Amino acid sequence: MPHQASCEASAGSERSSCTRGRAIVAGEGAEPPRAPQSGSAVAQGSKSILVVETVAIVHQPERGTQGRICVCVSSQVGCKMGCTFCATGTMGFQDNLGAHEILEQVWHVERAAPTLGCHWRVSNVVFMGMGEPLNNYRPVLASLHGLVELWAMPP
Repeated sequence: MPHQASCEASAGSERSSCTRGRAIVAGEGAEPPRAPQSGSAVAQGSKSILVVETVAIVHQPERGTQGRICVCVSSQVGCKMGCTFCATGTMGFQDNLGAHEILEQVWHVERAAPTLGCHWRVSNVVFMGMGEPLNNYRPVLASLHGLVELWAMPP
C-alpha cells in the first residue's frame, strides 16, 4: 500500500489517528464513534465533547447514472478566521480535529446512508464544514491519505 507509508510519515503525531481511522473503517476492535449532535459542546459527566458539523449531500441516480454521496467534513471545532459572515467564524476557535476524527465523519455518513435511502458508498469528500483546513494541515493531510487508502478515493 503506497499511501500507508506516506500517511504515517507525513502525519507525525497523527500516526495513531491514522491507525484508529483504519480500525474504524475496518470495524476491527474500534468502538464506533458517537453520532454527531447539534450544538457546540455537549456535557457528558465530567468531560465535554466537542461537536462538529458534517453534511451528507445525496445525489440520487438519474438517467442511467450512479447515485453519489458527497460528505462535507469539518477540520476544526470553530474557526480562528473570525469572518463576520460565517456562523463558525463568529463562534471562535475551540479545537483542531485529529485525522481519525475527520475520518469518523465520513464513517458516520457511510453507516447512515441506508437510512437516507442510499445503497452506495461515499464518493466525494469536501473540506467545507467547520474550520479552515490549512490551519490544521497535518491532520487534514493524514485524513486525505486515509481517504485514499481506506475508501479507495482517487487522490
